[in-house]
Amino acid sequence: MRSRTRPGRTKSGTTNSCPPTAIGMETARKKIISRMPALRGGRGTRIVPILTEMPPGPEGLWMKRNRAVWNSFVAIEGIDGAGTTTLSKLLGAELTRRNVLHTRGCEPTDGPIGKLIREGLSGRIPMSHETLALLFSADRREHLFGPDGIKHDLDAGRIAITDRYFFSSLAYQTLHAEWDWVDFINGDYPLPGYLIFLSLPVEDAQKRISKRIEKEIYEETDIQRQVADCYRRSINTYRDSGMHILELDSREPVDVLCDKSVKFLTELLQ
Repeated sequence: MRSRTRPGRTKSGTTNSCPPTAIGMETARKKIISRMPALRGGRGTRIVPILTEMPPGPEGLWMKRNRAVWNSFVAIEGIDGAGTTTLSKLLGAELTRRNVLHTRGCEPTDGPIGKLIREGLSGRIPMSHETLALLFSADRREHLFGPDGIKHDLDAGRIAITDRYFFSSLAYQTLHAEWDWVDFINGDYPLPGYLIFLSLPVEDAQKRISKRIEKEIYEETDIQRQVADCYRRSINTYRDSGMHILELDSREPVDVLCDKSVKFLTELLQ
């Protein structure tokens, strides 16, 4: 079974809250184009950006809702302290007990890009929030399509469980970058067939977090409230895209949460 370490977060305070849905497509398009490389012709003449326009989306936003759905792919999400790592471990142990072939990982991964992300999150390597967002996307691509990635596992008939996925990018990275841009750079990635979201009041999460020896900058109460709002928005955005979604109250006992998760995955386990 493949096991990876707990995912991190960005290293400094927020500059933007989860952006409102009134952001214009033209504004977002220009910002995305400004981040894209340009093609150059002879004698150094600049031609045009690689990306010239964004496809229209609901309410004038870029949202790639026609993503593929990978049925045997399970993602677990929730704010800091919600217990995503604990549930991932318990669910993996239960599948092992049932002799169900599966793998278990997390984001960022323990691969080279994931390790670089952690250096940025810790502040040991200074980098912009946009760079971190791009690194998260690159790490996710390797997690999905790398030699030992999720697609390889699914093709081999295994269930793949991840502790966090691109919903975390939409929840955390959009505190510092435009929502449309973060969604765009993750636009090629599939939806999990099964999404488990652990809901927990921020105040309860803070009590759990207070017991940790090492704390992260996102674990402040006000920031977690913003993250929770962005999580809700990200899930609602893709609610009708073909995923099975289970929302659990993380205040319930962990064995109850695991039992409900297993029941949720009944069709997948048959």
